[in-house]
Formats: sequence, C-alpha cells, structure tokens
Amino acid sequence: MSLTSHHKRYKSSQLRKVRRYLWYAIGEILLIFAGITLALGFSNWNEERQLRRLETMALADIAANLHANADAFNRHIKVDLEQIASCEHVLEALSQQTPWQDELATALYECRWWTSPYLNYAAYESLKSRGTELISDPELRYAILDLYEMDYAWLENDIDKTLWNFQTAVIEPVFNRHVRAVESERFVPNDYRSLLGSEEFANMLHMKLDYQRTSVSGQRSILDKTDKVIRLIDARLSQQAH
Repeated sequence: MSLTSHHKRYKSSQLRKVRRYLWYAIGEILLIFAGITLALGFSNWNEERQLRRLETMALADIAANLHANADAFNRHIKVDLEQIASCEHVLEALSQQTPWQDELATALYECRWWTSPYLNYAAYESLKSRGTELISDPELRYAILDLYEMDYAWLENDIDKTLWNFQTAVIEPVFNRHVRAVESERFVPNDYRSLLGSEEFANMLHMKLDYQRTSVSGQRSILDKTDKVIRLIDARLSQQAH
C-alpha cells in the first residue's frame, strides 16, 4: 500500500470523525435549544396562568364589593326619597298655612337629613396595588377605573361634600333658629306662627330639596353603571371558567 493511499484513508477517517462530532454537537445544541424553548414556554404559560388566576380572584372580589355598593345605593335612595317626601310635606304645610299637626314633628326631623355614600373600595385598592393592567380586557378595565375614579369620586367629593357644607352653613343654623328637638326623632317649632311666615326656612328647604334630588339622580345613574360593570365582570368570569 502506498503512502499516499494510507494518507488518504487516514484523512477520510478523520473527516468522518469530525462530521460525527459536528452532528453530535449540533444535536446537543438543538436539544439544549429545545429544552430552553420548552422551559421558557412552560414558564410563560405558568406565569400567564397565575396572572389569569389573580385576575379571576381580583374580579370576583371587585364584583362582591360592587354588589355591596349597589345594595347601599338602593337603601340610600329609598331613605333619601322618604326624606324628600318629608321636606315636601313640611313645605306644603307652610305654603298652605296648615294648622300644626303632630305628624309634622316627625316630618321636620326626617327633613333635616340625607344619606352619605359609604362605598366599598377594598378590592379596587388591592387591584391598584397590583396594577390595573392585571385586568386583561381593556373595556372591562376602563369600566372599573371610570366607575371608581370618576363616578364614585364625583358622588363623594362633589355631591356629598356640597351637602355637608350646606348642612353646616345653612341647615343647622336655620333649624336651630326655628325648631327644637323635643324627643328622639321629633322636632317642633319654637313658634309655629313665626315658622309659617319664615321665608328663610322655606328657602332653606327648597335649596335642600334641590341638592338632595340631585344626589338621588346621581345615585340612580351610578347604580346603573355599577350594575353594568357587575354584568361585565360576570361575563368575563364566565368566559374564563370555560
């Protein structure tokens, strides 16, 4: 066998070894790449699953809070309407110069008050601490933000504070000048004849009625929006369940 032939066979053998090594190395790289890809895919899937689980919990908590808020609105509207009716009854008696009737003592008491919104923010504050982007549906996220940040804030910061300021600056001083408490939940005039002729007292009641009617109108509108958001959440939770 010639030296040249032996050299060729040796070189061919080495090339085959190199090729086998290269294929082995490529296989190892592909396996590693596939493993990393699968690991990242599983990690992403698991992270997404955890986010959706957190979203479901957050939405369920918000829905429970909104149901409580809706119940509060319904109670408050009922009470406010009763108080408005009491004020209207007193105003009618004053305008008709009706002789004093014992029922007016209760009407005077009821007319003095209104309801303040004490709304549940716990689940919403928890959502904000996590980040509102946890809610993956943009329409639902915006509806929740708008309800809490705009509607509830307007009711609490504008309507209720206006009523409190009016209570302090006008209702309390005028009531104290014209009526007094005789027992629990009953007010009587200091001088009923004077009360019948008091434009100050009648004007105060008219203004109080305007503010309280605005409050009732606002509560009804926001109750409708609250119910709408509850329906959106229920639809989203039902979708996630399937």
